Parts: sequence; C-alpha cells; structure tokens
Amino acid sequence: RRPGLVKTDSPKGVGDQPKSPPKRPETGPVRRIGEPDDIGGIAVMLAGKAGAFITGQTIIADAGVTIGG
Repeated sequence: RRPGLVKTDSPKGVGDQPKSPPKRPETGPVRRIGEPDDIGGIAVMLAGKAGAFITGQTIIADAGVTIGG
C-alpha cells in the first residue's frame, strides 16, 4: 500500500524528486493531491476532545486510493 501524496517540501533531499507530482491522485475519488491541512485536520482532531476515545487505530488519509478509486 502506498501513502497518499501531500504537497509539502519535507521530502526534498531524499533522492531525486520529480519536478511535478505524479498523476496517480487524479484517478482517485477525491481527484487531487492532498494539502498539509488535510493531514493537519486529522492531527488536531486526534489531539483534541473529539479524538479522546480513539486509540490504536490506523487512519488512512490517501484520498480514497486504497478503496480502488
């Protein structure tokens, strides 16, 4: 399973990075590459009261690619 793509500068310097992102996310249900806020929203929810009862879970944030989109 591959993680979803998120627009960020963090992987720079880890091997050769393509100048433009791959087209894969355009075929998924969400049809776009993730933004940092897409992941940040999950982190905020988990750290706050809304996530207080969530433990030991894997949250997949990949724009629906794992469902075969």
